[in-house]
Amino acid sequence: MLCLNRNLLNTLCIRAGKPLLRALFSEERYLPESIHDVRVTVLGAAGKVGHLASLLLKQSPLLAELRLYDVSGVEELGADVSLINTNCAVRVFSGVEELPDALEGTDIVLFMVGSPGNPPMTSKDLFTLNAEITAALAHQCAALCPDAILGVCTKPVNGMVPLVSEVMKLYGIYNPDKIVGMTTLNTIRANSTVAEEYLTNAAYVHVPVIGGASTETAVPLLSRALPFSAFSQEMTEMLVTKIMDREAGYGICSAAHAVSRFIQTLARGLHNQKSVMSAFVRSDTCPGLRYFCNQIRFGPHGVMRNYGIPPLTPFEIQLLYSVRHKVKHEIVAGEKFAREN
Repeated sequence: MLCLNRNLLNTLCIRAGKPLLRALFSEERYLPESIHDVRVTVLGAAGKVGHLASLLLKQSPLLAELRLYDVSGVEELGADVSLINTNCAVRVFSGVEELPDALEGTDIVLFMVGSPGNPPMTSKDLFTLNAEITAALAHQCAALCPDAILGVCTKPVNGMVPLVSEVMKLYGIYNPDKIVGMTTLNTIRANSTVAEEYLTNAAYVHVPVIGGASTETAVPLLSRALPFSAFSQEMTEMLVTKIMDREAGYGICSAAHAVSRFIQTLARGLHNQKSVMSAFVRSDTCPGLRYFCNQIRFGPHGVMRNYGIPPLTPFEIQLLYSVRHKVKHEIVAGEKFAREN
């Protein structure tokens, strides 16, 4: 049995039982304007996930322009997806000298750079590999597209979102509503796992996820699942263990699908359409954590409403408490790297 911190339990229960009026970004932003021609820049498009994600994004009616960037190896991909006769135009940029053209005037920047990681690689190993390139590109975004929404998929997202945020602060243009960490893969894995167990259509299953952005820190809330949530304790523990299995979190097709859904959700927000998903953002929703993953509504300027933490079972509170230290450690690592490099 996990050790339960009573102060955290009391705080979460109080917050869950009433609107989070004092949460940092809990107020809804009613913004009438919208962006009709959404331009998306994919940084790291030449990777395996980047290839498939580009294919899926090219088919989206929400995008007017897809910009594919990598240091090399992206020209063939661009020529290939350009043949798909959809409304979305494709532009290709390669090498450091073409990075400014890839970023200027874009609406969404997708960070997919660095190593995706594979077991037994740890999140610390990934951070060491990916922090420098992520920071370098964040500096470029600050200079070239300060108003763009920055979608962070580079692992570990728990560390990279704070890193990017601190870089923006250095330039005096920090907007927490426009820096968003992807947790979509955790959500679709939770949905599919529950659907598979109950032999139902996964398209109609929704399992909220809160906590961190990595597989092992994202807590699935089975008590809030739809269309059913009446799980026995034994079934709950079995499903949670399966969903949070770190080694099951590495897939190319599912990752590309998650990236596509993530970007299209942000794009729907820019179009001023209702757009809700779990995401890792700056928040004071959870005591002791400056960033947190939960349900977020997006609009023309990024985060529009933070729905906070819903009522939790004691088991879910224990799970959340058990992952807090790891999430906090990665947040601090990201902030420290940006400040010292």
